[in-house]
Amino acid sequence: MDGSDHHIQTFQERGFPHAQYPTGWFQVGWSDGYAPGQVVAETYFGRDLVLYRTDPDDPNTPGRIVALDAYCLHMGAHLAYGGAVEGDCLRCPYHGWSWDDAGRNANIPYGERESVNARTRSWPVREVSGIVYLWHAADGSGPSWDPPRMPEADATDFYRPYPWATHREPMRMHPQFAAENFPDLAHMRYVHRWKEIPEISLWQEDGPVLQVDYDGLIDTPKGPVHVATANTAYGVGLNVNRVLNGLRSTTLGAFTPIDQTRSEGFITAWVAKRDKDSPEPDGLARSIAAANTRELFGPDADRRVWEHQRYREHPLTVGYEARYTRAFRAWAGQFYPEPALASAVSK
Repeated sequence: MDGSDHHIQTFQERGFPHAQYPTGWFQVGWSDGYAPGQVVAETYFGRDLVLYRTDPDDPNTPGRIVALDAYCLHMGAHLAYGGAVEGDCLRCPYHGWSWDDAGRNANIPYGERESVNARTRSWPVREVSGIVYLWHAADGSGPSWDPPRMPEADATDFYRPYPWATHREPMRMHPQFAAENFPDLAHMRYVHRWKEIPEISLWQEDGPVLQVDYDGLIDTPKGPVHVATANTAYGVGLNVNRVLNGLRSTTLGAFTPIDQTRSEGFITAWVAKRDKDSPEPDGLARSIAAANTRELFGPDADRRVWEHQRYREHPLTVGYEARYTRAFRAWAGQFYPEPALASAVSK
């Protein structure tokens, strides 16, 4: 039996208690990665999607990114493979049927559009601080909160991260596996080389936003260095880490379900300039961005655990772990609807 016959366990088979994908904003790319008129095929939340940037009326504006279900309702062609952007619409490569940014059939070149009155699914999309976010809700509801705005993206003393400080890669993990790092500071000592287990100085919940701050000593080749961090979760798919001292940096770790076995992991790092007039990132900035990527995707980092762990709904905990693990999971429960409320959208 070769590797293709090996069964890949679903999240539920690995012990995760929720059948539905979580509700919230999830990253699907970077703004600079979508040129006007570009059409991209993606798979998220178990569904094939097509994303495209509209052709703007004003050539000085970039147009908008639209996300639709991928298959034309006419004869089932995948709209990303040969589909053409025309204004706000995407024209099917098979028979020329056109679909607008709201998913409505906008034109049938050889028939009456009114006789069909068809509409495919259009997904809420936002571009904020250079990040492209997609909204998902298992019950089919629209956005109930806003994706994070990163002040570093507009600051002149931070480098623009795309593409040198960005990375994406699929991993066999549920998005919440990464978010569970917020209450788990013991792993900082054993995975991330901190000299001691840091203590939480702030735990603050505000609806879909969780703020957790801590600081401590981290081992480096030049000896222990004190690091102060502020960490913010926006739902279970968006995790922001800010290093507040030394050469400041802000890292967005984003995790978006592909299907019931994998998530796409994204890293975006904003690194402060040592020289405010520096147009290009220097060697230190590049090394910080590379280190952030290794901390997530490296073979000896979080990924090794996340891809092979079995989720324990009732873990054994000691000391502070019990308090903060219970608090985190109670907070995270808001992103999973009751099974009776989940619609066929997520099936």
